[in-house]
Amino acid sequence: MAIARISLKERALRFFYFFPFQLVILHFKKNHLLLISWVILWAFFSGAIASKYGVSFLFLAPEYLGQTNYISYGILGFATGGFIMAFNLYSYIMHGFRFPFIASLARPFLKFSINNFIIPLLFVMLYCYYSADYQSTSELIPPNEVAWNLAGYLFGVFLFCFLSFVYFLSTNKDVLRFVKNKKGLSEGFGLLKEKNIIEQERKRWQNLRMNRRTWRVETYLKNPFKIGLARDSIHYNNEIISKILSQNHINASIFEIILITSFVVLGTLRGYDFFVIPAAASLFLLFTMMLMIISAMYSWFKGWTISMLIALFLLINTASNKTSFINKESRAFGLNYEVTHTNYLDYLKYGLPTAVEREKDRQAMLGILENWKEKMWKKYRLRKPKMIFINSSGGGLRSALWNFKALHHLDSLTQGKFYDHAFLVTGSSGGMLGQAAFRELKLQEQFGNDSIDYPAFYTKMSGDMLNPIAVSLVTNDLFIRYQRIEDNGFRYVRDRGYAFEKAFNNNTNYILDKRLGDYRQPEQLAQIPVTIYSPAIVNDARKLLVSSSPVSYLTTEPGEEHKPLAENLSFTHLLQRHQPYDVKINSVLRMNSTFPYILPTTTLPTQPGIDIMDAGFRDNYGLTTSIAFAQEFEDWLVANTSGVVFLQIRDKKKLGRVSNQINTSFLNKILSPLETVYGNLFNVHNFTQDQIWTSYTQNTPLEVTPAFITLQKNRQDQISLSLHLSNKEKQYIAKRLSQNQPNAEISFVINQLK
Repeated sequence: MAIARISLKERALRFFYFFPFQLVILHFKKNHLLLISWVILWAFFSGAIASKYGVSFLFLAPEYLGQTNYISYGILGFATGGFIMAFNLYSYIMHGFRFPFIASLARPFLKFSINNFIIPLLFVMLYCYYSADYQSTSELIPPNEVAWNLAGYLFGVFLFCFLSFVYFLSTNKDVLRFVKNKKGLSEGFGLLKEKNIIEQERKRWQNLRMNRRTWRVETYLKNPFKIGLARDSIHYNNEIISKILSQNHINASIFEIILITSFVVLGTLRGYDFFVIPAAASLFLLFTMMLMIISAMYSWFKGWTISMLIALFLLINTASNKTSFINKESRAFGLNYEVTHTNYLDYLKYGLPTAVEREKDRQAMLGILENWKEKMWKKYRLRKPKMIFINSSGGGLRSALWNFKALHHLDSLTQGKFYDHAFLVTGSSGGMLGQAAFRELKLQEQFGNDSIDYPAFYTKMSGDMLNPIAVSLVTNDLFIRYQRIEDNGFRYVRDRGYAFEKAFNNNTNYILDKRLGDYRQPEQLAQIPVTIYSPAIVNDARKLLVSSSPVSYLTTEPGEEHKPLAENLSFTHLLQRHQPYDVKINSVLRMNSTFPYILPTTTLPTQPGIDIMDAGFRDNYGLTTSIAFAQEFEDWLVANTSGVVFLQIRDKKKLGRVSNQINTSFLNKILSPLETVYGNLFNVHNFTQDQIWTSYTQNTPLEVTPAFITLQKNRQDQISLSLHLSNKEKQYIAKRLSQNQPNAEISFVINQLK
């Protein structure tokens, strides 16, 4: 009967001032940091951010111990639950005072969290939708397994929230429990206010509700299935209410400190595979920790929190610039950083290879060419064989697999003849990962290893490498990098560069756990192709040529002002005092594949320190290095070969990219300069290389033939530029070349060898 007497207006007010609705309005009005966190995480798994790099895959199909299953989803759900609790804690600590009625409720934080459900529930529902679609269409997982995986995710969310509530139910107090535990309270500090004060404040209650510090609430969820009326808290002593909220804040801060400590411990133990949680879970942990740090600071500093955060940021930034304790360099393993660092500026002015040094290296390379010629005569009775220069494009794991697949396919069809004709390998990023692995396997064959299972190796190499990198980034690299490893008698920081090398070693059965100098003799004997890595120097955009065989003949002599700037620098010549041939080959591959933010730039032992990044920054295919090599040895090539095939193993077809988003909106007008510079970088490479190629072929007496083997020929064949691929993408690459399916590009290359 009481319900029937409620007016329509009162019902509307109770609906509008429903606590969950008011919390959502509060978040949109005052909690922009929280909303941005939710939006960023949604953008990650929906593909709105970094989709081309495969970040969404880390969320939609998390891997743990190399498997995507109930456990991996459960871990991700557990991390999601942590972020949801951080969201509730942050909201409660920052804005709980705006809802004083909750202090009068039993288990106030639990009630607050129940009513704060709308945004987390919407997020979880969206995630389950996107993940179910991705598992079905990209990972090709059966519907029953999809449901089981998502059940694991939901259980993980529930488990973390349940454990959190158990803690808060045992520590947080409402009004009655708080006063009951206080002994000897003086008059005026009791549970209730004096009657005259209550009457005065009741008259001001409506004004109090409109106060900027309070928020009107008429109804709330007592539990997930029952709605109750919010009680006025005017009759309770203000000091009691304040102390209850403060006490709950302190308990929340203790809880946060425990979780932050667990986060640090996880970073310490990331070297063990058991503790390498899914990368998406690491990102959830990062956002969770940031919210917890801010809310914990607010518990102690109140209105000074923002000022303290700004001061802390400035302090850390200044300290990182003055000391290496915080801003640790990422180094190449095996190099000697303990001797006096090479003066880079003096080297550019006075230390570049002299004419005598360049001629010495040139003669050494002529000896390798003669050895290759002799091998081709003994094996195939060819007096003027065709020589192949292989140029490999970058492109993350997709290019690594594609290069390995193409090389093995060509070599199988020709019974090894193709790779014997190959003399030089250049390129960038992922393509050189596949090239390095295949070259090592071919070398092992020559040493008598006839049990190599190339298909099994290919499958193993397709494993995820992004997960351990992301874990290291989140739990270690963003903060103080304190762990060390030892190699070649020296100690180095253990960062995500190390995580990359370890992951690649795991995926390649540690066959590349070697040093640059280990390939010097096999190259000299022409047992394997000469490989020149060409990562870019961030400081001045020069190319750093790294090879087991000296390549100073590709550099410029110092003091010759009439010549162009020294574009190419020799790694072994620049760092001759730092044991350059002892550098790990995986560190060289890392330098050649350092995509910004994913991997740290490698700092070399120079003064000032020069940082090294992806070779694709300058030349995504290594074509300019190959042309420079051909020009240097043009006379020998004309006299001793029937021509050179420049084979490009590309991850994408050479198609001009046209953007239609430049001036479509005000925001696009602002962002278009950045878009045109970065988005068209590879177009710029193509245009420049076409011009260089045209100029070279028109002026050389050498017979040169371009050839291409392309992975993605159509725009709709999109494979993420990532170190993590979906099962569908892996299958696409694996099926791209088939023994029974004719391929015009493959046939063209094989015909060049006849």
